[in-house]
Amino acid sequence: MPSQPETVIVTGGLGGAGRWVVDRLAAEPYEIVAVDRELPTGTPPDGVDFRAVDLTNAGETTDLVLSVDPDAVVHLAAIPDPLNHAGERVYRNNVLSTYNVLNAAGRVGADVTWTSSESAYGFPFAESTHAPEALPIEEDHPLRPADPYGLSKVSGEETTELFAALLGEVPDPCSLSGEESTFSLAKAEDLFGWTPSHDWRSESGRRSRVRHALIRPASMRTYGRSSQRGSCTVK
Repeated sequence: MPSQPETVIVTGGLGGAGRWVVDRLAAEPYEIVAVDRELPTGTPPDGVDFRAVDLTNAGETTDLVLSVDPDAVVHLAAIPDPLNHAGERVYRNNVLSTYNVLNAAGRVGADVTWTSSESAYGFPFAESTHAPEALPIEEDHPLRPADPYGLSKVSGEETTELFAALLGEVPDPCSLSGEESTFSLAKAEDLFGWTPSHDWRSESGRRSRVRHALIRPASMRTYGRSSQRGSCTVK
C-alpha cells in the first residue's frame, strides 16, 4: 500500500461531517468515492464519484469495496440522532454498517478511520444529567452509553478492536493495526448540530462544526481502547 492513499472511500458522504470531509479531501490529489443511501441532487466537487449503497447490506458493501479497491476508507456513515429515530433502527444501522465496512476493508487491505462519539460516555442524550467523574473529561473516562446511538458507538469501538485482533496485531494507544490494514478510532467531539441534506450545496447541510483536526490528515487524533487507550498525532 502506498504511504499516501490514492483512492479513498468516504461513507456517509451526504452527512454533516461526511460532506465536509469529502470537500476537504477533494482538494487533495485523491480519487474520492463518496457513499450514501442516496445520490446528491446538487453538484458535488469535481473528481468525486458518488455511489448509492446500503451499508447495512453485507453484499452491497462488499461489492462496493471490492470494485473500488481503495487504499483507505473514512467511515462516517451513521444515524446520529436517537431522538427522532427508533432506537432499534439507530443501533442496527450503525452497528451493521460498521461491521460490514470494516470486514470489506480488511479484505482489500485498506486503512480505515472510523469516528466514535462523546455519546459513548453517556452525556448528550441521557434522560437525566449526571456529572463526569473528573474534569476535563479524558479519553479514559468510563464508557456509559445512555442511548442507542452511544451504545452503537461503543459496539463500534469493540468491532474495530476485533478486526484489528483478527488481522494479527495487538492495538497500540494510537491506532488499531493489522498486518495489512490499520483501523483508527477518532473521537469526534462536536459532530452534530446541523441538518444533513441531499442537496450538496444546501446551507443546512453545510453548517458543519467538525473539529479541524478530524479532517486534516497531518494532525488527525486517533484513540485506542481499554488499557491501551491514549492519543497521538498521525503523520
